[in-house]
Amino acid sequence: MKYRNQWSKKWRDPKTITRSLAVGWTPDTPFASLDAFYEFIGRYREAGINEFVIGYWTRDEEMPEARHLPHITDAGMLERIATEAIPSIKKELTD
Repeated sequence: MKYRNQWSKKWRDPKTITRSLAVGWTPDTPFASLDAFYEFIGRYREAGINEFVIGYWTRDEEMPEARHLPHITDAGMLERIATEAIPSIKKELTD
């Protein structure tokens, strides 16, 4: 990409730039299943995202203004993402 060359020549190595995504601001449904989560992370990693911010609330009444946004409503899914998916993705990145 053209901007990567410009950044590295003028300011800093583009690999040192954090590209974050606040999960829930896209039409995706990453919490529908573990497979959906892996697919979501993989697709956005390919696009250059290297940090994902995930919101968690279990009941819509806790944040009614955000009810329409994708969020984890199942504590079991949160646990699976935390104990299975995230460690697996981290291991993949270091291998």
